[in-house]
Amino acid sequence: MYRWLHKKYVSLLPETEYRGFHLFLRHEDAKTVVSGLKLLEELYPRGYKRALKFTSTIVDTNMPTHYDEAAEACYLNLVDADSVEVAASLVHEATHAYLSKFRHIPYRGVLREKHERICVSQQTKFMNLYFARGTDEDAEKCRQAWKKYTDQALATAWWRQGRLGRILRLFRIRRSA
Repeated sequence: MYRWLHKKYVSLLPETEYRGFHLFLRHEDAKTVVSGLKLLEELYPRGYKRALKFTSTIVDTNMPTHYDEAAEACYLNLVDADSVEVAASLVHEATHAYLSKFRHIPYRGVLREKHERICVSQQTKFMNLYFARGTDEDAEKCRQAWKKYTDQALATAWWRQGRLGRILRLFRIRRSA
């Protein structure tokens, strides 16, 4: 059933292909995603290969960014996103896919927190490579700010909400708009 919904949804979006990735995005977002893929390939080839292998389908969504195991796709919320955000999100979501598909670690119960911590650590590796492009002083400030952000994000335990909670929140957002 869920795979059918995914196919129906992506059929509404134009498809673009980029070096093995299948992008279901609005045309104005395609440039940002392709720039993010190029940045990821340049700075973190391992993350790029993982994204290509495990999340080669990328879909635009108005829900929070997430990897969907049933659809085998990465759903990206591209509102106000830039290429760095896209690349970092792909690292995070491709790591979810890797953990689920290759390592067979399900994203449920107490394992959700383990998933998120591993994904954030991989995302941090990419971000540190990105920060290193600046001066040493700027890079250190950025690393500290990123660490503070990830520590706060992990403290909120957003993963406890689950798919049903995300869908219900989406409907509440649409009704209030």
